[in-house]
Amino acid sequence: MGKRQVTLHLGMSKTGTTFLQKVFFPKLQSVNFKNQPRTDIIEGGPYQGLLARAFKRSPYIWDEIGDQLFGELFDGLEPGSLPEQILISDQSAGPAMTEHEPYTGSYWEKERKDPFLLANHLKCFIEEAKRWGITNVQVLLVFRRQDEWIASKYAQRSDRLEHASQEHFEERIRYTLSRSAGYFTDGIVLDYNRLCHQLTEAVGKYNLLMVPYEWLQQDKAGFLTSISKFISDENGYDTETESVRRILKSGKNQKKNVRSLSENTWELRQNHSDIPSIRLRPARIWNALGLPSEISLSMKTLKKPEVIVLKESMRNEIINVYKASNRALSEKLGLDLARYGYYSS
Repeated sequence: MGKRQVTLHLGMSKTGTTFLQKVFFPKLQSVNFKNQPRTDIIEGGPYQGLLARAFKRSPYIWDEIGDQLFGELFDGLEPGSLPEQILISDQSAGPAMTEHEPYTGSYWEKERKDPFLLANHLKCFIEEAKRWGITNVQVLLVFRRQDEWIASKYAQRSDRLEHASQEHFEERIRYTLSRSAGYFTDGIVLDYNRLCHQLTEAVGKYNLLMVPYEWLQQDKAGFLTSISKFISDENGYDTETESVRRILKSGKNQKKNVRSLSENTWELRQNHSDIPSIRLRPARIWNALGLPSEISLSMKTLKKPEVIVLKESMRNEIINVYKASNRALSEKLGLDLARYGYYSS
């Protein structure tokens, strides 16, 4: 049996994941790419993949039903017939915060994967992987500056909160940063230096690649080349791999964050699920005329969406909480995170 390697791309969310999954990862040479593999074994939310559902539970799940989960993960293949290079992407399996009441989503949407819990899942995953003849497990994780991530994530999830607003947004920030309130529930998720330490203990220093999302925004070629070489060691030490050259030549870019209106402002999603409407029949005639066949009975849908503003004072408060961690991470990774505003140089 030849050497087999699995790379797990575990997010984070709001870090160009859609671009990586739909544009870049499928172009990597000699890599068997699996995008958010599904499961029929574990209950969960409708859009959550196998790893995301498993990582919400106790790591002992890999001891109990790991063999069944790996069978699903690899589409029923036997251990001896697995591809040599496998890439599994599931951003929801990575670090995540808890959803808080008042909350309109299902129970299964609530989640928290702090560094310690995530690392222990990886340790158990690796043990099961060995039984499948996988000799190496790597982790790729893209992170984002904490203030930008909090605002972007809040805007994305705002339609699931009953009272999303500027006031509630600032309240959530204060809760997240407070050591006596939510820091060790949510805030710890954004302590990237601790996250790096825990992941390194789980997979080893050379099997972990953590890169900042801001690098993708400012230097796509360098960012993608770093990832390409980590996953497949393609073309040795060339400046750019063939996969990266093809992407750059195609001109395909990562999708713009549709909720971000400016540097400091994000548009909130509106929840229309509880608004009554009437259907116009026959629908095909209205649709043929380019008109909607369903009309909302609420003026809410006609209102301009609300926005949240990340005030400079709030930015500074968030960065001050994490600047020591960010500085330590910068030294550990050999990356200049100060240039991206993670701390003051």
